Amino acid sequence: MEKKDYNLNNVKEEFNKFEKFAFKNRMIEMAVAFIIGVAFQKTVTSLSDNLIMPFLNFFVAKTGNNWRTIQWEPLEGMNFELGKFMGNFLDFLLISLILYIVYVKIIKAVLVKDNSINFKLCPYCSNKIAIDATRCGECTSWLENNE
Repeated sequence: MEKKDYNLNNVKEEFNKFEKFAFKNRMIEMAVAFIIGVAFQKTVTSLSDNLIMPFLNFFVAKTGNNWRTIQWEPLEGMNFELGKFMGNFLDFLLISLILYIVYVKIIKAVLVKDNSINFKLCPYCSNKIAIDATRCGECTSWLENNE
């Protein structure tokens, strides 16, 4: 195995590569989206824990016990916490439903509306191209400017 010599130029080169990678717009956008996603997950979990679960617990748990503490122990030392699983599963369903509504019904509708204004379909390969394009980037066909 060959040993690489790390001099000052190699370190600067590696730092420049890292800087290009870490501070691209896409990377920063992804970091912001991740932070917003974590905050969104906390909000939905709080909605589930503090508003929906107490309401369901009032109707489901006629015995007065909290259904989130339901456990099943089929064998000594083998403990399945069914209540926690049901709560986490409800959190998952709520997050999935809200994300579906926000993305598919709201964001995607806005994107489709905006993209239809700025793009047209290539008459040869049916790919999306800019309205003012003179040549398709996919099939490289020359396009006539049809106003």
